[in-house]
Parts: sequence; C-alpha cells; structure tokens
Amino acid sequence: MKSLDDYLKLMKTDDVVKATQEARTKNALLLNDQGIAAIAILFSDVLAEVIKSPEILLSEKEIIDASTKQPRS
Repeated sequence: MKSLDDYLKLMKTDDVVKATQEARTKNALLLNDQGIAAIAILFSDVLAEVIKSPEILLSEKEIIDASTKQPRS
C-alpha cells in the first residue's frame, strides 16, 4: 500500500490547483441547488399557511367580502 509521501512525489501544483477549482465549482453548484430547494420549501410552507389561514394576509371583512362575491354552483 502506498503512503502519502509516495503520492506527494507524483502530485504537481497544476494538478492540485485544477482539482481544487473543480471541487469549488461542484460545491458552488450544490450550494445553489440546495438554496433553491430551501427557498421552494419555504415558499410552499408559507403558501400552505396562507391557504390554511387566509387571515394572515386579509382582514376578516375582506375574507367575507371575497366569499360573498364568489358565484355559487
């Protein structure tokens, strides 16, 4: 089994820099994806709360007015 010293002899600065840049790019993409997913979850939670409790955004009078203007089928 090779030791770390064996690998260090084979490594070149350009290889390390390139690997580091690739890792940073992959990491940035993953963080962006996670951020978008987190925003989507937050938005869906807020939307669910507003649907469940519309008084969060509207006064009781506005809710009653809106429900009386809806056509009944």
